[in-house]
Amino acid sequence: MPTPMPTPAPTPSSVFTCDFDSSTCGVGSADYAWTRNSGSTPTSYTGPSGDHTTGSGYYMYVDPGAASREYTLETSLFEQCVGEVRFWYHMYSSWSYMMGTLELQESTNSGVSWSTIWTKSRSQGDSWQLAEVFVTTMYVNQVRFVGTTYGSTVNANGYGGWYYYEQGDMAIDDLRVLGSLDCDQNPTPAPTP
Repeated sequence: MPTPMPTPAPTPSSVFTCDFDSSTCGVGSADYAWTRNSGSTPTSYTGPSGDHTTGSGYYMYVDPGAASREYTLETSLFEQCVGEVRFWYHMYSSWSYMMGTLELQESTNSGVSWSTIWTKSRSQGDSWQLAEVFVTTMYVNQVRFVGTTYGSTVNANGYGGWYYYEQGDMAIDDLRVLGSLDCDQNPTPAPTP
């Protein structure tokens, strides 16, 4: 009698995918906005020279100002629980300490409160880097990116060159959110004693 084939393990479904080439896919900014861009960023010695997908498409990035600020980029609410977030990020500055901090945050209550589940600071080199973040919290239904820019100006050249705070462009591209196999957004309530 032939041995039965094993049942393949279930794979998480894709909840959200966006390469930002045609639009922002509904990913929104609050307060200080992220910018959808193609090609290089306007500031020299920082930021990507093109997107991750093809090199000629679009990505989202933070263009820092003189003040320390948080730039938030939120997804819409998901009907399915989040199990993993994959994205490519670019954090390059010729002055490493001028690069701020990029965080990925999760929410289980539709954006009322947030918890950080991934973070990077300082320059990470002039290339796109892959992040694969597994979500271990139950009932996560929304995620967001928070880019915090470095807020101090530096007289780096000794001749009144107060502009190096601008060299802290951070970017993301090819965002994919996968669902959780162990979560139901509408769990069965516990029986009443």
